[in-house]
Parts: sequence; C-alpha cells; structure tokens
Amino acid sequence: MRADVNGDGVANILDLAATASQYSQAVPPARARYDQGRPPFDCVINILDLAKMAAVYGQSVTGCP
Repeated sequence: MRADVNGDGVANILDLAATASQYSQAVPPARARYDQGRPPFDCVINILDLAKMAAVYGQSVTGCP
C-alpha cells in the first residue's frame, strides 16, 4: 500500500506526519513515495496526497490495494 510510507504495515498518523512534513515540496527532493496520486504523478506533495492517505487511515497493508 502506497500510503504506508514508513513501511510499518499500517497507514497511520506517522505516515501522514512524514508526508505533511514535505508539504509543497517537489519530488525530488521529497521522496517519491510521498506522492500518492496515480501515475503519472504530479511530483508535488499537496493536500491531494494527504487526502488520499486519509482515505485508508488505520488500514493494514494486507487490507488495502
């Protein structure tokens, strides 16, 4: 699951905080994993990325596409 940016197996506040810390940054230098859109990615960390992550908040990697 792409929303699990830190690889701990669940989409949670740690993932949102990591992505929010890169808000308005271009990719790169921000990690490509923070860009949550569908390919082709927009290469900017913004509210759309945070909203996409929030949609799967609390779900485990095995429970999400």
